[in-house]
Amino acid sequence: MAKHRSIEIAEAAEQPWDVIVIGAGMGGCAATYAIAQAGLRVLVLEKGQQDFKASATVDATETDPERRLSIGRWPHQISGVVDERRFDTWPPLGCGVGGSTLLYAAAVDRFRPVDFAPQTLPDGRVVSWPFDYRTLEPYYRKAEALLQVSGTPDPQAPQMIYDLAPPVEASTRDRWFMTRFARAGLNPYRLHYANLNRPGCDACLGRVCLKECKRNARNSFMTAALQSGRVSICEKVTVVRLNAEPDRVRSVRVKAAQGEVDLTAQAVVVAAGAYFTPVLLLNSANTHWPDGLANQNDQVGRNLMFHADLRIALWSKRGLDGTGPKKSIALRDFYERPDGTKFGEIQSTGAEARYGNVIYVLRQRFDQSRFARWQLLRHLLRIPALLADRLLGGATIFALILEDYPYPENRVQADPQTPSGMRFYYTIPQELRQRGRQLRKLVDQSFKGMMRLWLSYDLELNHGHPCGTCRAGNDPRTSVVDASGRAHGVQNLYVACGSVLATSGATNPSLTIAAVALRIGEQIAAQCDPSTRNAEEKHLQGAKNRALQE
Repeated sequence: MAKHRSIEIAEAAEQPWDVIVIGAGMGGCAATYAIAQAGLRVLVLEKGQQDFKASATVDATETDPERRLSIGRWPHQISGVVDERRFDTWPPLGCGVGGSTLLYAAAVDRFRPVDFAPQTLPDGRVVSWPFDYRTLEPYYRKAEALLQVSGTPDPQAPQMIYDLAPPVEASTRDRWFMTRFARAGLNPYRLHYANLNRPGCDACLGRVCLKECKRNARNSFMTAALQSGRVSICEKVTVVRLNAEPDRVRSVRVKAAQGEVDLTAQAVVVAAGAYFTPVLLLNSANTHWPDGLANQNDQVGRNLMFHADLRIALWSKRGLDGTGPKKSIALRDFYERPDGTKFGEIQSTGAEARYGNVIYVLRQRFDQSRFARWQLLRHLLRIPALLADRLLGGATIFALILEDYPYPENRVQADPQTPSGMRFYYTIPQELRQRGRQLRKLVDQSFKGMMRLWLSYDLELNHGHPCGTCRAGNDPRTSVVDASGRAHGVQNLYVACGSVLATSGATNPSLTIAAVALRIGEQIAAQCDPSTRNAEEKHLQGAKNRALQE
């Protein structure tokens, strides 16, 4: 990756910046790209690192924070409460320049136009975005071009215009599935995929791609931003808080190995993700903002959404070759039903269901049955699992992504007693479970005649898809930022990550985060003038920082 020099925080404190961007995930990288392209100087503050060339020898199960950072993984467990059950877990989150896109599976489809229209939720509330699909469409197209997305259009949404690269030919097995789905009256298309599929590519699902086949926020947005010469990165730093006046951010308090300093800029962009953006704002409480910065209406951290996942294994005709792209197929026949009920997208995952997956599911179902006390029968489940694996071959695992709705009681809060300094609270809505059951029935009806096995006994919350905790909206009473990403009541504070999504859609959020952040970056650039910072002011700020370190 082309690099402008990394700088230490003390050096950064002596320089004039137009914009400070906190976090270098999909939102932070895309916003940085747009701002730098407009000619402004940007300082990026990132908890992780830039370089991952030495990461391949570190195991993904590593628990040491520094070694986890070296492979692009979040260094600490996150803490949650789901249906009143407390737990700590290793999140499927990336950390470093690229954020979670370092680890993601590179499925990058758009939300549909209906996702941006007002929606009446099951509890009677109406939610909507502060702009429509048409407003975001040019930014979708720009993001797709930079990510070099390949695929084919969704045949059920002809109004959505694409300029996608042609996909690599699918495997014989996946072509069989697409034919089979079409015969069942479904409308499969080639998954929108940000992977160049170079020779020897193994997709790098869940890990950093050292060959750069997988397109991500780092090599698609930040590389170009760095080449402008107007971007610098402070890596391995922690943003402690934002020091704010009644209507603007005065400085950003940053901690690194060398100490703490306050950094200043015309505008500040928080792009720390839906878990940690609200935590930073809440931790920035002061006499002007006693409940947290931009939290005058107790909206920061609320409306947490995940996607709920269901997984199903489908067996193809035996003996078909599976060599080809790891992720190939998408179906949106269940995205929205005629009665307005929204379900979600189906994707091939690139994974096979071998003996281990099958025995796990069979035992899980057995343990929930009336035969659970007969442990001998439980041991005998190995026989059908082995037969399925040996006689039928590995099944292809498909993921069903079920849309989640925003509920104010589902939220993220700051908690300094937890490993990551946060805890989320989430109650699974009964309507979500009901939609999950309905979706299973629809899929079973559509896949009738195909050998299949549900690998999900219940809904699985996707902790890698959090969004909505600082959502965008026109009404400050129910939102945190406006249509431009600017915080209500704070002139120079913007948010540009998954936390601003007003709804979760029914597909992977990465591309929508990129498109929204590109738009926000342009809005910021239109409000900022190139640096004309007074030298005396910088000298005084430097003196304050030196005193702070002493």
